Amino acid sequence: MSKEYRTGGTELASNTHILKRRLYAGTQGVFTGSSFMNFGPDVKTLKLSMVLLVFLYSTDDDKISILEKRSFNKAIHSINELSEEDKKELTELLNLLPNANYVLEYIRTNELSSAVVESAIKQLKGIVKLNKQDLKLLKDFTSQYKALDE
Repeated sequence: MSKEYRTGGTELASNTHILKRRLYAGTQGVFTGSSFMNFGPDVKTLKLSMVLLVFLYSTDDDKISILEKRSFNKAIHSINELSEEDKKELTELLNLLPNANYVLEYIRTNELSSAVVESAIKQLKGIVKLNKQDLKLLKDFTSQYKALDE
């Protein structure tokens, strides 16, 4: 088992837990001033952040490894703010390998506001440790999303 393979799941789980902690902190009002980053309508923003995170992780190598799936599932099931339906939806996402069109359709279908989308993107850029390739993918996705509004 390669080191890259082993760390992928850990990185995905770590980033998921970072999002979870930020959700909790935002809803509890722990952060103030410039360090405060609200998750918008909380669970919607968290879910979209996680959808985007799976999109980024699956796009870089066209797969979600078994370890990444296991880690992501563990992280998902540890988030009490998510309903069982939310958890099932996010878990099933790991088998879909979502692309940008899937994420755009997810936003449309769930009628997510621009504020939720922008907050989710901001959270990923500012909180989650993304590599250069993932940051570029996120930038490209953001451009696609903004082009739809024009």
